[in-house]
Amino acid sequence: MAKRFLSAAAAFGALLLLGAAQTAPGDEEITVKGQRLTPAQARERAIAYVHATGIVAGKEAVARWVDKVCPRIIGLSAEHAAVVEARFRSIAGSVGAPLAAKGCAANVTINFVGDGRAFTKNIAVRDGRRLGEVPYARRAALINGEAPIRWWYLTELRSRDGKRMFGMDPSFVAADGQAAGQALPNNGESSMMTQYSSSHVSTQINRTLVSATVVVDTNRATGATLDAVAAHAAYVALAEIQALDEPLDGSILGLFGDAPPRGLTKLDEAFLRELYALPLDRKARQQRTRLVRALQAQTTTF
Repeated sequence: MAKRFLSAAAAFGALLLLGAAQTAPGDEEITVKGQRLTPAQARERAIAYVHATGIVAGKEAVARWVDKVCPRIIGLSAEHAAVVEARFRSIAGSVGAPLAAKGCAANVTINFVGDGRAFTKNIAVRDGRRLGEVPYARRAALINGEAPIRWWYLTELRSRDGKRMFGMDPSFVAADGQAAGQALPNNGESSMMTQYSSSHVSTQINRTLVSATVVVDTNRATGATLDAVAAHAAYVALAEIQALDEPLDGSILGLFGDAPPRGLTKLDEAFLRELYALPLDRKARQQRTRLVRALQAQTTTF
């Protein structure tokens, strides 16, 4: 079955790369005009965007990469994998995410497979710990759903200065190079330590991403360019995004919707930049406010 996954993914990569390289006559003449929004409209849409991503939806603070990110592309030819990795590294660098040099030990894997459902189900059966932080209510959809792209994470609680918390078991690397580990307790406000200063309240705790797995179902993702798929994969690998029930218009998360973008939108870029500028040792509501304000400044439609 693995060979079938790889051959299908390689063919998919060739088609996507060809689609990305070819430009239909007149495409270079197209001008896209955005509609400026009133401050109230911009705020409303910023709130809707943040809500849709699932970031700081409740009392749990933001998680992002603190250790250097190291992507590994699986299931494509070396040429096509290089395209995806280059896109990932370009996006990560532009938004301020920490990047490891090439040749590093992977903590992000982007898997191009012929059957995303079978691939994910196999992981769940073989090593369910790698799906240990997927909310129970969403686990069935992740494993058995029909999404063209699916993803999940492992996180870790660390002290304010980035050090590992005492008693937390370290993550380990599975045989395929993907980091795995133990699901850790939620960083709910009720369990946080607080330290008061003149102007800020620190929770003394950071939530950090330690592993991200992205699965691209090549049979369901046909029609999207390789560059757009790479951008989508990078976006969900760099931020702890919940799986969406419906595509998000005006975002790379709408790649398989009615009006798919060609890459990250301005809102996507603003979201990731602010995410990597946020103090991690803050309560969720403070982080949510900053994210909304950053997106509100992008007064274009999405």
